[in-house]
Amino acid sequence: MQNRFAAALLIVIVMTSQSLSQDSKFIVFERDIQPILQNQCLKCHGPVEAKNDFRVDSKKSLLEYIQPGAADSSSLWTDYLVTKDPDMLMPPAQAPHPGGLSQTDLLFVRTWINEGAEGEWRADENPIAIERAQPASSTATTTAAKLWAFQGLFHPAAVHLPVALLSVSALFVFLSFFNRNSFEPAAFHCLWIGAFGAVAACVTGWAYSAHEGYGAGFRLDLVNGIDRHRWAGIFVATFSMLIIPLAMKARHTGDLTKRVLWFLASVVLMGSVSITGYQGGELTYGEDHYLKYYQELFPDNQIAEPAPATK
Repeated sequence: MQNRFAAALLIVIVMTSQSLSQDSKFIVFERDIQPILQNQCLKCHGPVEAKNDFRVDSKKSLLEYIQPGAADSSSLWTDYLVTKDPDMLMPPAQAPHPGGLSQTDLLFVRTWINEGAEGEWRADENPIAIERAQPASSTATTTAAKLWAFQGLFHPAAVHLPVALLSVSALFVFLSFFNRNSFEPAAFHCLWIGAFGAVAACVTGWAYSAHEGYGAGFRLDLVNGIDRHRWAGIFVATFSMLIIPLAMKARHTGDLTKRVLWFLASVVLMGSVSITGYQGGELTYGEDHYLKYYQELFPDNQIAEPAPATK
């Protein structure tokens, strides 16, 4: 009862503030909004971990989802804070707490956006996060640490080699059933070069994730986008290395069973490479980036959402 009364009183105050001159601001970002973002959002969208490449401690990142002066036209508000979709509502539900912000916090955020979304993140409010937000190259002290951080920058380029070679290798294994002498050697060489390339991509990716602000911890949290991408990459590298001995035996003996197993393993590997690459794209462009881009290109051919099941 007291919470409802406080919220109602706060609404009256906010509505009264709307009648003040435009220079008068009811909400102060550093005082009112930063604590909300820090307590509710920073863990998953901060310097240690930045899901979907979105950080609440970055004004530039926030403004990609906010239209200052218009909360109802801001995707941060409509798509994530007040949406009816439980999978999109932020922060997500975690027992025993329901999803979403409290009514009071929502009121503060909405008023802040409508007032122009002014203010900057104060570094002294969260010195630990700011320290972690620094690139690995900035915090490296030894020569070895600096070299480790630097080699991570090659990850975006290094991933293309194993993606291409391991995918083409599966195609060549398939074609080898029609012309073994021509395609089987190509399939094998694409496999082993791609496998070592996948290992290199994992190594560079681990350092690159720290540089991008995702952290370099060793966890098994498959709900987390960066962890899913890491473990998928590790699986691709490990599985591709394990296929090499099978491929060598298949080439040496010519046994049909081993050749079929090689092909099936290559198909699984090609699918894993595709999934890993897509997850990497999610970290850069956000979830469902293919669908969003399709909808932008073809607004007249929207994919209809499935109708809710009826009892």
